[in-house]
Amino acid sequence: MHTKWTLAGIFVAGLLLTTAGTSVPAQAEQAEQEANPCQGYEDHDRDAYRPTEEEIARGDAKARYWLLSYPDFRHREEEEWLSELGKDVADYLLQHVEDSNAKVRANAIYLLQAAGISAEERQKIYMRHLNDPCPRVQAVSAVRLVQDGDTSPEVITALVRNFDDKSYEVSNTLRTLRDISVRSLVDFIVNPSESIDRRREVAEGMRHTIWIDANSPSLKPLFDALESEDEETRTLAALMLSELDVEDNRRVAEVLVELIEQEAYNAEDAIAAIRELRADPPSELVNPVLMKWIATPGRVHLGLAHEAIVIEEDNSPIILELCQQAEAGIHPNLVFKRLVRAWYPVPPTPWLLDYLTAEIREQREIEDAVTLLCKMGEPGLKALMDISHDPEVPLYERTLCIIGLVSDDPYRDKQSLAPHELAQLESLIDDEHAAVAQAAAIALTKHGRSSPEITAQLIAAWSPEAFYLVRDEIDDTVPTDPEQRSALVSGLVLLYPKLREKRFNREADIRRLALFLAAHGGDSMPAMDVVVDAIVNHFEDEAFNKLYYARVNPGLVKRLEAELGQREGHAQLQIMEALYLILAHHGLPRDDIDIGSILAQQPPAGLTVAATADAEEVRPMAIILYSMYRPHDPQNITRLIELLRSKNAQGEDIESSILHRVNERLEILNESLEPFVPQLIAMLDSSEDRDTAAKLLGQLGPKASPAIDKLIELLADDKFGDDACRLLGSIGPKAIRAAPQILEFGLSTKPLLAPGPFSPARNRLKTASIALRQIEADTTPLQPEYDQRLADPIQQFETLEDLSNLGQTPYVADRIATALKSDNWDLKQIALDHLIFADQEQPDLFVPLLLEETKSTNTLTRSKAASALGKQKGPAKQIVPVLLHLMRSDPKVRAAAISSLGNYGPESVDAVPDLMKLIREEEEDAFNAMKALGQIGGPAKEAIPIIEEYLSGKRPAEKPEFEAFWRENSILKALGSFGPAARSALPELLAKYRDHNWWQSREEIARAIYNISPGFGAVNGIPRPPEPEPAVIQFGW
Repeated sequence: MHTKWTLAGIFVAGLLLTTAGTSVPAQAEQAEQEANPCQGYEDHDRDAYRPTEEEIARGDAKARYWLLSYPDFRHREEEEWLSELGKDVADYLLQHVEDSNAKVRANAIYLLQAAGISAEERQKIYMRHLNDPCPRVQAVSAVRLVQDGDTSPEVITALVRNFDDKSYEVSNTLRTLRDISVRSLVDFIVNPSESIDRRREVAEGMRHTIWIDANSPSLKPLFDALESEDEETRTLAALMLSELDVEDNRRVAEVLVELIEQEAYNAEDAIAAIRELRADPPSELVNPVLMKWIATPGRVHLGLAHEAIVIEEDNSPIILELCQQAEAGIHPNLVFKRLVRAWYPVPPTPWLLDYLTAEIREQREIEDAVTLLCKMGEPGLKALMDISHDPEVPLYERTLCIIGLVSDDPYRDKQSLAPHELAQLESLIDDEHAAVAQAAAIALTKHGRSSPEITAQLIAAWSPEAFYLVRDEIDDTVPTDPEQRSALVSGLVLLYPKLREKRFNREADIRRLALFLAAHGGDSMPAMDVVVDAIVNHFEDEAFNKLYYARVNPGLVKRLEAELGQREGHAQLQIMEALYLILAHHGLPRDDIDIGSILAQQPPAGLTVAATADAEEVRPMAIILYSMYRPHDPQNITRLIELLRSKNAQGEDIESSILHRVNERLEILNESLEPFVPQLIAMLDSSEDRDTAAKLLGQLGPKASPAIDKLIELLADDKFGDDACRLLGSIGPKAIRAAPQILEFGLSTKPLLAPGPFSPARNRLKTASIALRQIEADTTPLQPEYDQRLADPIQQFETLEDLSNLGQTPYVADRIATALKSDNWDLKQIALDHLIFADQEQPDLFVPLLLEETKSTNTLTRSKAASALGKQKGPAKQIVPVLLHLMRSDPKVRAAAISSLGNYGPESVDAVPDLMKLIREEEEDAFNAMKALGQIGGPAKEAIPIIEEYLSGKRPAEKPEFEAFWRENSILKALGSFGPAARSALPELLAKYRDHNWWQSREEIARAIYNISPGFGAVNGIPRPPEPEPAVIQFGW
C-alpha cells in the first residue's frame, strides 16, 4: 500500500481530530513528513522494484505508481509520459497531487497542464503547493504558475525562496522573467530577516545564472544596502556590486575598505573584490589601506593585496612607495610581480633597476624582469644593453635581454634605440656566442639596419643549431634593404637540405622556413623550389592553415599552377590544397596578391584534367578549385552538386571538409543556378538533400518560384518547415499564394524538431512574419498572437524584440511606444534598441517620449535616448538644443549626443564651436566630433586643417595603441563628408592609400578620395570603391 494524501483523506483526518484525537497512523505519517519533507527524491527512498513492459502495458497499479514516482520530469517528454500512465490520466494525477511521496506530488503537479486540467483548477493546486513542505514541490508549482502567466509577488517569492543554481527549472524561469526576478532576488538578498547563509546562496546562484545589467533600477536596493546598519547586508551588497560594471564604484569601494580596516573575517574577500572591480576604484581610497595591510606582519593573501593596488597612468607616487617598501625588505618579490602587470610605463627608481638587474644576473625571474625593464624608458634599455654586453652573464639571460630590446609588449615604453645604442648592438655581431650575435642581428634588422654581416647572422639563426630563443624570434625578421633580403633568401635556400636532415622538430622548422620563403622569396626560382617541395612532402593541416593567413608572393601562385600539370596523386592534392587556401579568402581581397586577376586567367591545364579524372583522391578538390577559376561553368556546377550527393568507394559520405568547401562554392553562384532549379526541386523530396537544395534555392530569389508548390507542401514538415517558410519569403511577391499556409505555419504551436536557440513557437512566428513581409502579404492576422505573447510574462521580452519583423506599421509603433512608457526596465531598453537599430522612424510619436527619457536618472537610458533621437530625424529646433545640452553637461552621454548631432547635418551648426574645441584639445571624443563636423559640412569647414593634422599623424600628441582602424576610419569619413571643400587633404590621402597594405583601409581611403574629387581618384589610378551597403540589423537575439 502507498500512503496518499487525498482530499477525502484530509477531510476524514480533520473530522477524527475533532472527535477522537489524532490516530497513530496519522501521527506516524505526519512525523515521517516532518522528518523528510522531500521523501521520494533520494535513492534510499526507493526499493528495487522495476516494472516489466507487460505490467506497464496492462496498467498494473504498482507499475503505474512507479511510472509517476521514479522518473524526473526534467528528462521526460510530457506526451510520451502521459501515454505510459494509461487511461483516465487526468483523474489519476489529481488523486496524487497530495501524495505523501514528494516526487510523486511534484511530477503529478508538473503534468496537470499537459493532461488537460483546466487553468482554474490547476492554478488552485499550484497556489496551494507554494507552501508545500518540500521545496522542490514549491519550485515546480511556482514555475508552472509563471508559465500560466502569474507573476504575482507570492509566486515570485516562492521562486526566489527556492532559488538554487543547481535547479535548472527555477533559475531558468527567473532568467526569462528578467528584471522582474532581479528585483525580487535583490530584495531577498538585502533582507536582514532572512538567513545570511541562504542569502549568500541566492547571491551566488544569481551571479552564476542570471545576466544582470548594472544600470537596472532593480538594483537600487543593493545600492541602498550599502548604507545598511546590518554589516552582513552591507557586505553582501558590496561584494555583489563589485562584480558589476557600476557607473560609480566609490561607495562600493568604501564598504570594502571598511572591512579591511576592521580586519573583518571576510577582509580577504574584500581585497579580492577590490581587485575584481570592473573599473579601477579611486586610488586615494583603496591604496593606503592596501599598503598598510601589506606592511603589517602576519598578513595573508599578500599577493592578492598587491594585485589590488591601483596603478594609474603617471601614478608614480604609489610605485615609489611600493619600491620603498620593497627596499625595506617588505615583499620585494610581490612588488616586482605587481609592477610587471602594470599597464603603463614604470618610473625607473634606483632600487627597482638594481633589483631587476640582480634578478636577471642571478637567474631568477628573468622573463618578467626583462619585461619590466622594457617599460622603464632609457634607463631600462640601458640596463638591458649593459647585461647584453657582459660576457659573465649566462647565454640565456644575455640573449633574452637583446630580444627584449625589440619587445612587442603593448604596455612597454615605446621608443627606438638611439644611434649610439645601435652601434653598441652592432658590436655584438662578432660575439663569441652565436646566440648573442644572432639575437643582435634580429634586433638590428627590426630597427632598420642591414649589412652582409647582419644577414649572415640571420641565416645562422634559421639553422638547426640555433638557440631556441633566437629561432622563436626569426620568423618575422626581414631586412629592409632589397639586396640583403635577396641574400637572406639565397642563404635560406642553401640551408634547406640541412633542415631536412634534422632529427628533432624537423617538420616544424621546414614548414616555418617554407612559409617565410613563400612570403619573401620574390622571384627566386630556388626559393620557390623549396616552398613547393615543403608543401608536397611536409605540409599538414596546421601548416596549411598558416598558409591561409600567411603572406605570399605572386610568383608562388604561378609556380603552384604550373606544378598542377606535372604532379599526380598525393603530390597533386597537396598543391591544390595550397592553392585553394591562398586563393580562397571568402571574398576578402588580399593585400599581397591580386586574387581577381589570377582567377580571371584560364584554369591551370592540370586542374582541368584532374577535375574530370576518375582519381577519387584528387577529383573532389580539383572540382572545388576549378570552380574558383570558373564559378559559373554549368558542367562544373553539376559536378559540385553531384559531389554533395556522392559517396566514396566504400559507400561512405564524402569527408566533411570537402562538403563544407563545396557548399561555400555553391553558395556564391546566385543566378547561375537557375538552370538547375528543376534538379534542386527534386532534391527537396529527399530528406538527405533537402538542406543543400534549400541553401541553393535561397540564392535565386524570384527565379526559384517553380519551387513554390513543393515548399508550401513542406511547410507541414516538422523539421524542414522553418526553412520552407524562409525560402518562400526569399522568392518575394511571386509567392503571394502561399500567404494562407505561411500564416497557418506562423500561428501553429506544434513544436519544430530543430528550432535552434529559441522556443519553437517563437521561431515559427518570427519566420512567418519576415516571410509575409517579403511576399508583400498582410501581417495583420499575426497581431493577436503577438499581443497574446506580449501579455505573457515570460514571452513578452523576446516577442517585443521580434516586433520589427512586422515592418514599420502603426501597430508596431504603438507597441514600441507602450514599452517605452513602461516601468519595466527590460521592455524600455528593448524599445530604445528598436528605435536605434531597426527601421522605426515616426518622429511625431517617438520624439516626445525620447525627449522625456533624456531626463532619466539612468545613464544607459539617457544615452540610448540620445542615440535614438539621431535616428528619428525629428524637428531640429526641438531636438538639437537637447542634444547640445547633453553633450555639454553629461560626459557619459556625450558620445551618443555627438553622433546624433552629426545626423542633423547643417541644422546642428550651433554645435560647431563645442565640437571644434574637442578636436583642438584632443579630447576623448575628438574622433566622434570630427565625424559629426564632417556631416555638418560647410558651416564646419574650419575643422578641415585640424582633421588633416590627425590624418598626417601630427595629432593626437599621444598616439593610441588600440582602436587605430576605428580612429583612422573616423578621420576618413569626416574628410569624405566635407566633399570638395577638403581638396587640400588629397595629397596626404593619396600617400596613405599607396602606403597601406590592408585592403579595408585602402577601400575607405579610396572612398574618401572619390567623395572629395572623383577626377583625382581616377587620374591617380585608384579603383572606384563599391558603395557601402546600408546597415541592416535584424532583431532576433
